[in-house]
Amino acid sequence: MASVLLGLVLVVGGAILLVIPGPGLLVIAFGGALIGQEFRWAAVALDWTEVTLRKAVRFGVRFWKAASVAVRAAVVSAATLVAAGAGYLAWTWLLR
Repeated sequence: MASVLLGLVLVVGGAILLVIPGPGLLVIAFGGALIGQEFRWAAVALDWTEVTLRKAVRFGVRFWKAASVAVRAAVVSAATLVAAGAGYLAWTWLLR
């Protein structure tokens, strides 16, 4: 029971860390792992998430290796714009 409570605290804390600087996804993963020790549905959800993330990473690596320099530059530029926009929104939302 203590691991479930600690897991829930970590998941909630990780959700908070998603909007403020911090390792939110990592904390959520640790909380989910603690909950997964007690509940089969949580363990199945974590397994599905891991498989899905591995597929996405494999796709991204294959895409990146096959992409031309122009496509890579476009991807990096788009990611930079998205990160800058997210940073601006976080700045205006949290600090004003």
